[in-house]
Amino acid sequence: MDAVCSDLVAEVRAFRQRFPQVRYVDLISLDIPGHFYGKRYPIEMLEKVAAGSALKLPQNCVLLGTQGGLFKIGDYCFNDGDPDAPRRLVPGTLKPVSWENNCWGKC
Repeated sequence: MDAVCSDLVAEVRAFRQRFPQVRYVDLISLDIPGHFYGKRYPIEMLEKVAAGSALKLPQNCVLLGTQGGLFKIGDYCFNDGDPDAPRRLVPGTLKPVSWENNCWGKC
């Protein structure tokens, strides 16, 4: 495990100790035009992702234009099975959010 992964694992462990009531995290990806995409992960799976396990989101999400339409890219994502693309966690971005306070432990 490299230094970045070990730092991410330590960050996840510290977060879990500080916020034991959190059961899920929303992993969010932003594309170039500014669309958000993501997945909701159980917090216990996040440590595996931080240690280097694959975190995948559909590759085609980055093909959408600013109005939500697909770029004219031929058959990409239509004939290849819409493959997932690997993603990485960003250190220092794991934080509780105020709008979830009423939901902690229930969602």
